[in-house]
Amino acid sequence: MSNEFPTDQTAVSPAQLGAVVASGPAAEPEFGREVPVAVEPPSTEDADSGVARRRRFPRSQVLALIGALILGLFLGGLVVSLINGSPDTSPIDNAQADIRVTAPVENKPVRAPYSLSGSVSLPELANVRLNGQGSGGVSLVTGGVHELGDVINTGDLVAEVSGEPIFAFPFDVPLYRDLGYGNSGNDVRQLQVALVAAGLLDMEPDGWFGWGTVYAVQDMYSRAGYKAPEIYPSRGLSLSHTATIPVSGLAVAATSPVGTTIDADHPVMKVVAAPAAITARADMLQASGFKAGTDVLVQIGSTAPIKSTVVSVSEFKTDGTNQPPGYDVVIALPADARVSDAGYDPVIVSEVATVPLGQAVPLSAIRQGGNGTYVYKASTDAKSPDARVDVRVTSQGSGYAILDDTAGLALGDQIVLSGERTR
Repeated sequence: MSNEFPTDQTAVSPAQLGAVVASGPAAEPEFGREVPVAVEPPSTEDADSGVARRRRFPRSQVLALIGALILGLFLGGLVVSLINGSPDTSPIDNAQADIRVTAPVENKPVRAPYSLSGSVSLPELANVRLNGQGSGGVSLVTGGVHELGDVINTGDLVAEVSGEPIFAFPFDVPLYRDLGYGNSGNDVRQLQVALVAAGLLDMEPDGWFGWGTVYAVQDMYSRAGYKAPEIYPSRGLSLSHTATIPVSGLAVAATSPVGTTIDADHPVMKVVAAPAAITARADMLQASGFKAGTDVLVQIGSTAPIKSTVVSVSEFKTDGTNQPPGYDVVIALPADARVSDAGYDPVIVSEVATVPLGQAVPLSAIRQGGNGTYVYKASTDAKSPDARVDVRVTSQGSGYAILDDTAGLALGDQIVLSGERTR
């Protein structure tokens, strides 16, 4: 029979097992007889590794320990906060608060200097027309030719045509007949007006060709080196000795040389009816800076600006090729400007006068609402509210608003841009 081992779960030590094997087969016990086996109590160490078994804590004890730790941390933080006080929140408060910015009331130009775009126009020339023909029906220049640029005034010699003197009279003298002593009419009156303007007659024009007028006409002929013709019953003015010019005081632009036959294609002379000038269109605001007689700067193309003067300003015009409504400003073409540039180079006309100054504040200081436009004048007392001041903005530019002088502000007053105190 084989050896039988106990059937319980009691552990047998290795020494006991070795003894049994070494002893060999034991005598078969009698049936029903138990074999005594020595049993040792369980060891707290692992038989192979000798490592002590871990002791397990109840779950309720672990949870209680964690809760006690959290409570301790909370109570510790509470004690620290009571000792040190509340944390400093001023950086957060400052970041959330409005930043107070002020700026002074200053003097600034009420507007930018005005400039106009213009163009150069060439001189406008007019033909000097003879009021009659020379002797024999032929009008031939025989002398008295002027130099270019000479100025032709009323009563001046235009030229000698067919051996006879030709005198200049403006359009407003309606010459249509020979005039002499005893003639009367509006043509006589206008002739007298012209002779007075020329310094040849000293009387009040009355429309009667009397001896005073006779002597004035004789002086006109004598001054040019000629003798006045006989106009019965005295010497007078022959219609064939006159020529018409637009107005007195025009410059000679072209002449016909001696030997030229005068006809429609060959006038005795050409005069400058309108000189070369610069014309620019100004709107209603710009016109205030370009009144007649005002000094301006003119720049033609890339040349340096040249000083000139405004000659005239037209009435307000609503027509004009490719031009907005406005005033036509005529500026004298400077003497050293190049007329050949007319129509090709752009022209800039700028005002020279200093732009007036006005009270100005930054645009960011202006407040608007249903109750008007206003600014806040900074209070000098940190505890007092800023004062509201109603203003009227007259213009703006370069980030500034120009205020009406009646706004109640003074230069140097601090105006709130942001962070105003209203209470």
